[in-house]
Amino acid sequence: MKKILVPADFSPTAENAMKYAINFAKKFQAEIVFFYSSHIPVITPGIHAEAYEEMVEKEMINHKNKLEHLTSELCEKAGFEKDSYTSIVGSGFAGDEIPEIVQKQNCDLIIMGTTGAGGLKKLFGSITYHIIKLSTTPVIAIPDGFPSHVMPTKIVLATDYKGPIPHMELLQEISLVNNSDLLIFNVQKEQEYSPSIEEAIQGLAIEDAVKSVNHSYHFSVDDNVTESIKDFTEKENANLLVIIPHEHDFFERIFGISTTKELAHSANIPLFIITENTKK
Repeated sequence: MKKILVPADFSPTAENAMKYAINFAKKFQAEIVFFYSSHIPVITPGIHAEAYEEMVEKEMINHKNKLEHLTSELCEKAGFEKDSYTSIVGSGFAGDEIPEIVQKQNCDLIIMGTTGAGGLKKLFGSITYHIIKLSTTPVIAIPDGFPSHVMPTKIVLATDYKGPIPHMELLQEISLVNNSDLLIFNVQKEQEYSPSIEEAIQGLAIEDAVKSVNHSYHFSVDDNVTESIKDFTEKENANLLVIIPHEHDFFERIFGISTTKELAHSANIPLFIITENTKK
């Protein structure tokens, strides 16, 4: 891992995610790109184009100075070297701007905050959710109020064994650097269950990918998959939950508001989300 993109919006939630990202990056000796997307004011009738451009330029400079001041303050407190981070201010909708910046800067990971009860209450329809759906880069979503110094030392990988897991080398790197315990967790709805050939092959692929990591396998029988995942992460005192949506309806099926309000309100650890369109 060489470079991490960290969006900022000057909120306490975003600032906490920035602190987490700094501590995270220090472990990997990675660079950080802090990014703020400035909202461009709508031009009003009667205002001259020259005056409007001057107003926009002034707004961008103010935000650039504000971002640089904040990042400098946070990084200095954490002992993060000045040449290990940059601050960029863009314009437009953050949900569209962030994936573009990630590609231009060749970032390996996005770390950003989520606001609401348990960090997921307002995920749907939010910028975070928008980025998760569009980005080709893995995202770690930090819940509001999660301690920024707590690194992923106990990781739960929730898998249904129904498809390949992209970017396993990144998960492996995170586990090794933090000397983490990786708990591979699967939920089945029936007690008498026989894996398909595809699931067996995927299980072997996972084993091969994590063989250098401290890992263990865990299973549960439960009609409510999300409740089972939530209960397991809480029981194990995990500090990172990895989810890999393979299907279009994954968020509705696994984290959908209509079916899994309990998890959305109670999840309080970072989510490491790798969508199927994630770059390998």
